[in-house]
Amino acid sequence: MKFSVIINNYNYGRFVGEAVASAHAQTHAPHEIIVVDDGSTDDSCERIEALQADIPNLRLHRQPNAGQLCAIRKGVELATGDWCFFLDADDTWTPEHLAEAARTIGANAEISLYYTDHRETTGPPLFHSKWPA
Repeated sequence: MKFSVIINNYNYGRFVGEAVASAHAQTHAPHEIIVVDDGSTDDSCERIEALQADIPNLRLHRQPNAGQLCAIRKGVELATGDWCFFLDADDTWTPEHLAEAARTIGANAEISLYYTDHRETTGPPLFHSKWPA
């Protein structure tokens, strides 16, 4: 089962490296990690390009700013895996995230959509979530 990880990014240079690292560190290795940069004006692309030397399955696609949905759709268009997993550039996964997905999907052939809950982390928030902790 090949998993494509799609990371949408817009001016999250200070976070995107951690998102990529968490996707790369999965115990069920992703087939590919695609970062779709949606017209960032910060150093996001330079940070992603610096990671490509150590992460051979990391791809960067740059496009003019068109919004998050357009970035996600482009990622799906570029993906070559059997499943697409979405990770925002300012989020991270635990190392077992894709392994658990593989176990669940593998045990349930009728599954066509897989989603999970989220967990708020500690630290100074950039914004206040509308979701419960």
